[in-house]
Order: sequence, then C-alpha cells, then structure tokens
Amino acid sequence: MQQQEPGGKHLNPLFARPRAHAGEPAPPGGGRRELIAMIVVVMTLFAAMEIASRFVPDYIMPSPLVILASLLDAMRTEQSHVWITLARLATAVGFSMVVGILLGLIM
Repeated sequence: MQQQEPGGKHLNPLFARPRAHAGEPAPPGGGRRELIAMIVVVMTLFAAMEIASRFVPDYIMPSPLVILASLLDAMRTEQSHVWITLARLATAVGFSMVVGILLGLIM
C-alpha cells in the first residue's frame, strides 16, 4: 500500500528514502559513500583481472601490471605516436559531439 506525503505525493515504500532535488543540499556522507563504493568496485575488478590473468596465456589476457608497464614504456619511447593517436581521438570525439548536438537540435 502506498503512503501519502503531506504535499499529496504518493510514496512507494521501496523508494521512500528522501533524495536531494536541484537546489537542495545532498544528504550528509552520500558523496563519500559513493566514492568509496566506486573505489572498492574498481579495486575488485583489477584484482579479478590479476587473478584471471594467471590462469590464461598473456596474449589472451595480460595482467593489469603488465599493461601499465607497457603503457609507461610506450609513453617514454614513442611519444610522437601517442600524441598523434590522442589528437585523432580528440578530433573524433569533438566531431561526434558536434554532429550529435546538431542532430539533437534538428529533432
């Protein structure tokens, strides 16, 4: 059964937790809790990748530490190629944003 708020809005008991709306301050500790949850999820994924990489060959799934080491090596030895790739990526993202915004305005 749904309850009613003083303003006449219906509350679903499953979603009865008050939420911050635009212009209202967020509940205390909410941002920190989400940050901690995100860090825990990312660390768990990295740990799972590290463990899984030990059971398969490196050419299928290299360890995250190997990937980081090769990324740092590429940044040191092949900087011009890395910058060219990043410039192409930025150009593609910018072009996609412009096209998407224009299509959105047309519709």
